[in-house]
Amino acid sequence: ASHGCHTGTQIIEERRLIVLHYTMKLLLFAFLIPLVVAAENFSSERWNPKVWEDVLQAILNRGHPPKLENAWKRNLQTEISEPILADSFGGEPGFYHGVASGDPLEDRVILWTKYTPISANETVFLELRMAEVTANIPLDDHLDPDKNDYLWTKTIRAEPEADYIAKIDVTGLDSNKHYVYAFTDFNIASDVGQTRTAPSADDDEEDLRYCLFSCSNFDRGYFHAYDICSTMEDLDFWIHVGDYIYENGYGNRGFGGFGSGISEREEVALPRWELLDLQDYRNRYATHHRYDEGLRNIRRRAPVMAIWDDHEFANNAYGKDSIVGAQGHQVECGDDESCKPEGVALDRFNMAAQAYLEWMPIRLSTTVAHPTLNISSVTQVIEWGSLATVVAVDSRLSERSKEPSMYSTLTPFQDALVNDTDIDAYYNESSPVRQKIDDVAEAVLANLTNPNHTMLGDTLRNVILDAFQSSKDAGKTWQILAQQVVMGSQFPPNFHKLGDYAPEESKVFLEGFISAGLQNPDFGAALRASVAMSIKKIPSNPDGWDGFAHERALLLDGIRTKTNNPIVLGGDSHDSWAYHLYEDGKMEGEKIAPNLNVPGVTSPGYGGIVGALLGIIAGPLGGIENLLKMVQESLLADNSGLIYADINLKGFAAVTATKEKHVTEYILVESDTLTTEYAAARKGSGKITAGFKCDASFVTTAGEPGSLSAQDDCEIAFDWQRPKEWSIPVPVSGGSSRCASEERLSGCGYAACDLDASEFPRAPEVKSDAYVQSTASTTIIVFCICMSLFMV
Repeated sequence: ASHGCHTGTQIIEERRLIVLHYTMKLLLFAFLIPLVVAAENFSSERWNPKVWEDVLQAILNRGHPPKLENAWKRNLQTEISEPILADSFGGEPGFYHGVASGDPLEDRVILWTKYTPISANETVFLELRMAEVTANIPLDDHLDPDKNDYLWTKTIRAEPEADYIAKIDVTGLDSNKHYVYAFTDFNIASDVGQTRTAPSADDDEEDLRYCLFSCSNFDRGYFHAYDICSTMEDLDFWIHVGDYIYENGYGNRGFGGFGSGISEREEVALPRWELLDLQDYRNRYATHHRYDEGLRNIRRRAPVMAIWDDHEFANNAYGKDSIVGAQGHQVECGDDESCKPEGVALDRFNMAAQAYLEWMPIRLSTTVAHPTLNISSVTQVIEWGSLATVVAVDSRLSERSKEPSMYSTLTPFQDALVNDTDIDAYYNESSPVRQKIDDVAEAVLANLTNPNHTMLGDTLRNVILDAFQSSKDAGKTWQILAQQVVMGSQFPPNFHKLGDYAPEESKVFLEGFISAGLQNPDFGAALRASVAMSIKKIPSNPDGWDGFAHERALLLDGIRTKTNNPIVLGGDSHDSWAYHLYEDGKMEGEKIAPNLNVPGVTSPGYGGIVGALLGIIAGPLGGIENLLKMVQESLLADNSGLIYADINLKGFAAVTATKEKHVTEYILVESDTLTTEYAAARKGSGKITAGFKCDASFVTTAGEPGSLSAQDDCEIAFDWQRPKEWSIPVPVSGGSSRCASEERLSGCGYAACDLDASEFPRAPEVKSDAYVQSTASTTIIVFCICMSLFMV
């Protein structure tokens, strides 16, 4: 939907495009349903192709399941989200959503909390306490105003207009320092949080340690990935590259995704309908933070660098100039009674952006406006001493063209191959059907390479490249782009060749089954289209960089010349992928950078679908794990530059970088663990977090841009106990502000308020052993000289 009114024809066309897009996304899903049912009728000696027709007819006869009350779309006239108040927690006000910090620069960092009051119209005064971590003061005394003369405190006015968010940009700090902080309402205290400032170039920092996350769907599992990262040794910060929440309402398949979710989490999720207005979005964020301790743990453990993708707004959102909308947004509905109009997309997205910024401790620009939304730019650049530069920009609503996000690469092939069931002819370059495939491929590629399609636009692309050029000129080792989607090309599986990856004893079964499906004149068209796309190397997801191939080439060309050692991070796809990126985005040539894409924290991908549906058929194929490996091997073979894939497990990437190497390790959680609540998962692992495994470790060597080598042993370590800082007491004496006449901070909502700490007292530097020894020796020498003079 675009910004403005739609005609009935436009509405019908955009809905058709929505269906076409999801046809590609759900291809594997639809393909596997008949596999499961047909397996019951399968005999390795007698294969009956009519099984496909029988199964398809059974699916059609089954019809749609009944709609749930309040499913997906709200009743706009009667259902509204209300602020969450203390009556949701037994009537007691407090800090139920934790603390957080973010956007660490060498002289500043943002601190955050959310307060839950008794009523929705009161003003609340909170106290911030912050102290540099120093060995000069006992750890337990750091946040006690009666014991720490160097404790910083400030009173903050928390207001209903900001939903009682307190977001403070603490400036005037010293570089490369570690801090603890907490909030009080003068009667009760929040959790204790840890944060830090970035090192300056003079600090000559030796290493950087961070985690990378994407796609956290609340009802699909517990956020164990966050919890595990919170125990990473010497964690500096963590990065989230989008889909931090999902906007879906509760329907027949839970809050989006395939199949049902975890009932205990679905029951507490707010609101029940698809998010549309400001309080809707606020309450969904509140659900995440109140009911997931893993998320609260990572937020209190270290500062975050975060950038949104689409689901913080609506599925496949786009924004460029006045064209603003999303696949998941309907301006008006025409005659569709199941649809509820959602109004102007830009209004919705401005509210969604405000809620995101209220909950995420990131900094808005003070000089650059966002080109589409009613906020400033959300571009973030973190300089990590002389070691690295990390950049994140908005690739969704600044300069993203509508067409790729609404386009299906599958449909043109599916329409063209309705009656072409001779699959062998697809490979014969002189056959009429191959000529047809070539013509369709040429037209599709012309769309994907259209130079007018942009994801970043000139301005943001130059922001990235200028920051990288400055980093290169300063001699920094690493230039890291934290962006939202997969940059390597993703081609669909060639189902016709899937049997090549099956064990010998399973080949007859799999090849016979797929052959019968491909011959089906109706249902098989989608399968035939995927075969043709695989042969012609046509990408399956134009909403990612494959739909913006011209701009990808421009960006990679700039990265090639303006960096020392580039790293491109990504997410969005819900599965794990590691690529070599080649010049101009081609499938071979000069290596430019590694593309390291993380799985979802919980969001399901290929493996979730296969695992849920193929229990019956897994036996003849050697088990679910073998089936997934077959699909992975086919993808690795057909996708140039792809050197690692896991389409089964969820998790994150743990990273360490030094001046010699950048190490990325894929930390994954087993599927049954993902749906196990925290106490039980920890008990099962015998550790302070759920069990996990390091599935792969890759090294990029400084001085070898684009290198990505697997190593046998993982090296990143995790702690076996929680930080001692979390147990620091925060004594409160009751009453109100200690200094009622002091100037109180206000306006500490989504844009944050400033607190200048430059004049606050600093604890004395702890002297090193060498300095103490040297001072002692000097004292003794001076003493001896004085005694000698005295004796004379």
